[in-house]
Amino acid sequence: MVKRLGSDVSRLIIIDSQNSFSSDNTWNDEDINDLINGLKRILDTPDEEGELRVKVSHIPRSKIPGSFMEIGDNGVYVMTITFNDERAALVIIDGNNIKPTLADEIRRRLREERYIAEVATTDNHQYTGFFGKIGYRVVGDGVSQGDLIRLILDTVKGGETEDTEVSYMEFENKVHVVGSDGFYGMTRAASSAIKLLPLHASLLFLAPIVLSIVATYLILH
Repeated sequence: MVKRLGSDVSRLIIIDSQNSFSSDNTWNDEDINDLINGLKRILDTPDEEGELRVKVSHIPRSKIPGSFMEIGDNGVYVMTITFNDERAALVIIDGNNIKPTLADEIRRRLREERYIAEVATTDNHQYTGFFGKIGYRVVGDGVSQGDLIRLILDTVKGGETEDTEVSYMEFENKVHVVGSDGFYGMTRAASSAIKLLPLHASLLFLAPIVLSIVATYLILH
């Protein structure tokens, strides 16, 4: 991306929205080209001035039936934005990814209300597993999807947006990241440890028995 976008890449902030859980996590050339072309369209769009109005609303987890083990303590936040004649809604769910069908339905229902819509999750592992399929739940596995969508729509429709001014600050900071190779190495090590756990448990259980038999044999002989 840096090679094809040049110095303009410094104007962009790209966020993984964690909103389409599936077994395929690979990127092919077509995916990369689609992303770069989309970013180019954004960079080439002329600046526009106008009235910006924003509203941020919160849906507590306690109000969402079936949310336990899928939605974290922060519940759901909905940001609605009005800029000139355009309206947008960003739904942020405190969970670990989301089923694509549920995310698509939330977007569709918001678009029916004439919103540019997007759904994201916080990638929160508070109530879900880390490795393999042990305790692994994503938003949409058990939560009441109808109630969740209804609450989001009610939140979007309720209240008024407020005039907002935008400001930002730039700073640089050096960080060290694990990277994909390091991350997959950790997950492989953890998965191997989980597979060997029954063997280790068996050895811990059998070792005292074997030692006691050997000790008894030595004493009697």
